[in-house]
Amino acid sequence: MNKFSGHAILKIFFVLMGLLISFAQGQNRKTIAVLNFDNNSIADRDQMESLRKGLADMLSTEMSQIQAFKVVEREKLQDLLSEISLGQSGAIDPASAQKVGRLVGAQTLLLGSFINMFGGKMRIDVRIVEVETGLTLKAVEESDKVDKLFDMVKKIAKKIAKFYKIKITKNDRKRMEQRKGSDTFEATMLYSKGLDFSDLARSKLKTGDKQAAKTYFQKAQESFREALEKSKNYQDAREKLQEVQVALQNL
Repeated sequence: MNKFSGHAILKIFFVLMGLLISFAQGQNRKTIAVLNFDNNSIADRDQMESLRKGLADMLSTEMSQIQAFKVVEREKLQDLLSEISLGQSGAIDPASAQKVGRLVGAQTLLLGSFINMFGGKMRIDVRIVEVETGLTLKAVEESDKVDKLFDMVKKIAKKIAKFYKIKITKNDRKRMEQRKGSDTFEATMLYSKGLDFSDLARSKLKTGDKQAAKTYFQKAQESFREALEKSKNYQDAREKLQEVQVALQNL
C-alpha cells in the first residue's frame, strides 16, 4: 500500500511548484523607485504640498506588497535627493530623475502627479519610466473622491503590475488586503505632514543639530498621532509613529 495517497502527492507537487515560482520571482525582481509626486492642484495648491511625499510613500508601500517588485526605500531616496539639492524642490526634470534612478540601482522610475480638483475629487497620474533610456513606457491614472486616495493607489499598483505582466500571487493579494490605510483625507494629509517633519528631523540630525532634530521629531510624532486619531486603523501612521518614538528615545 502506498504511503502517500494521490491527493497528498498532488498537494506536495503544488506546494513545491509554488516555492519554485516564488524563488524564480525573487531572482528576477524588478527594482523600482517612486519619486515625490508633482503637485498640479487647481484647488488649495499650497495646502497640498505635503501630499507630494505622502502619495509617493503610499505607492512605494503598496508596490512593496507585490513580491515581484523590489522597492527602493523612501528615506534612502529622500537622502539622495537632499544631497543633490532636490529634496525640497518642486518637479524633478527627466535628466535628474534618470540620475537618481541610476544612483539607487533602479530599473524603473514611477513618476507621479496629482490634481486636487474642486468638489472634493482628485486625479492621480503615474508614468512608468525606464531608467536606462528615460522613455515613458506606460501612463496610468485614477480619479475619485479625496477620501478614496488609499483605494486609488491600490488600483494604480495593480495596473503597474499588469503592465509588466506580473501575476499578483495569493500571498501578495493577502498582504494588500490586510494592510489598512487612511479612510479620511484629513488623516492622509496629517500623515504626509508627519513625513515632512520626519525628513527635516533626520536632516538636522545629520548636521549634528540634535535640538532641532528633536523639535521636528516631536512635530512628526504629533502629526502621526493625530492621523491615527482621525483614522483608527491607519497602519502606516501607526508604524511611523513607532519609528519616531524610537528616534526620540535614542536622541
